[in-house]
Amino acid sequence: MNKNAVNSLAFIIVLWMVLSSGAEIIGYNETMHVIVLFVLYLIFFMQKGINTKIQTRSLVSIGLLSILILINISMDIDHFSMSLLNFDLGFLAKLWISMLIASSMDYKIYSRHFINIIFALSLISIIFYASFLINPGLITSLPSLNIIKSNYNFIVYIHNKEQWGMDRNCSIFWEPGAFQGFITLALVMLFFSKDQFFSNKKQLLYILIFTIATLTTFSTTGYIVLFLLFGAYTMKNIKLLPLTIIAGIIFYMAFDRVILSNVIFQKFNQEGIWSTSGERRISDVFVEIDMVKSSPVFGVGYHDYFTKKGITLSMKGVVETWEGGTNSLTYLLALFGIPFLTILLWGLGNFVQFIESRKEIQVILFIILLILLMGEVFLAKVAFQVIIFYGLNRRVFLRTNNSFNGHISASK
Repeated sequence: MNKNAVNSLAFIIVLWMVLSSGAEIIGYNETMHVIVLFVLYLIFFMQKGINTKIQTRSLVSIGLLSILILINISMDIDHFSMSLLNFDLGFLAKLWISMLIASSMDYKIYSRHFINIIFALSLISIIFYASFLINPGLITSLPSLNIIKSNYNFIVYIHNKEQWGMDRNCSIFWEPGAFQGFITLALVMLFFSKDQFFSNKKQLLYILIFTIATLTTFSTTGYIVLFLLFGAYTMKNIKLLPLTIIAGIIFYMAFDRVILSNVIFQKFNQEGIWSTSGERRISDVFVEIDMVKSSPVFGVGYHDYFTKKGITLSMKGVVETWEGGTNSLTYLLALFGIPFLTILLWGLGNFVQFIESRKEIQVILFIILLILLMGEVFLAKVAFQVIIFYGLNRRVFLRTNNSFNGHISASK
């Protein structure tokens, strides 16, 4: 297969990873998502000239993670069901395919495709968002795939009008907080890559679109990590300090006068002290920490988690009692235990070291990613799991220009 065809296949793989990590249009059949991704990977792997290079610590990590998940399955054996088996094996399959992709596709290729995909989604979302803001009647006049609660699904964009009356930008994802997570990851790759993917003008355009898209999500987490990201980027490029100061003043004025008073306080005060969303997120942390205390090494497993979660939340008087998590860290601690999460965070730390050499910026980036992970269950998504294995496999990429042996030359 020629270079362009292989590069196109790499793009399709990255696109599917983004879609299967939370796009409403393809649904939530994770078994199908993983099978499609594995088939795409096999086609990719079998092409001439593509080699898989796996660092020892990457193999050891995936081995330990597999053992811990298998122990989890054995804990649920008395409550065996196909759905529980799918949860456990599905999570394991996503980890394995993430490891294989990180071992076969050069990080430069992966990150460039990821940035371009999120840029396209951000640009499309801004066009839809601005159009609906200017002319709300378009929402009901355009053909929609389906209407779920407050969502109008236009395939390439989902319109979501929240209960407190705000229009928030979801792009194609399940909620605005999810969208900002993908934007943040794209910005991390754009700001801290060892290679400049685009010309200065094009990079500035990407930063502008990503920033506008983040602001339209009205995500508290998104605003915090965006502010920290620009601070870290300024530390890396000190010549940008005057521009960053001006942008910071404008951001502070907007945050203080508009966003803080009209958005964030409304979110938290809609129903007393906490909104239903805020109440649920805070409650999740306490409920899941209690689960960790009961089984710190191996976690409680899927059966106990889903059985006890809704009941406990109801007993606490929480309005939103659907099973599932809202915080990657406490969610995985409760499910699989402390060693499991420790391995994933070790990989995340290695990823930060892989993309940035300065220690002080590494610390800030790691904090940014931790804050991001506490906002959604991103660590259950392949688009976020794969960066962990790029981190664990980083020495391979530092020793070689790319794992394609020169077979792919992505255009700028």
